[in-house]
Amino acid sequence: MDNRVIELALEALRGRRAAIEKEIAEMEAQLSGRRRGSAKGTRAGNLQSERMKAYWARKKAKSGKPQKTAVVRKSGPQTAAARKAVSMRMKAYWAKRRAETKAEKHA
Repeated sequence: MDNRVIELALEALRGRRAAIEKEIAEMEAQLSGRRRGSAKGTRAGNLQSERMKAYWARKKAKSGKPQKTAVVRKSGPQTAAARKAVSMRMKAYWAKRRAETKAEKHA
């Protein structure tokens, strides 16, 4: 008889503990600014994210279009001024390299 009473008391305490832990989790979620049910690691939050993943997968499959991975911008032809600027930069670069090479040989 004593064992049965102890078992019932333990069962009641476990039920209260679960309710208290749930209440603590809700209060912690409020403190951290998260909404109830969408907290990371909760069953409701996981179900919602799984539903959204499935929704977008179905939507993508329905569209039938290949998905774009990146947009490649094509520039137009180079202007004469731009070509001249590049040419001047390259002339300066190679002149500097030649001067460095000459200095190394004579040093």
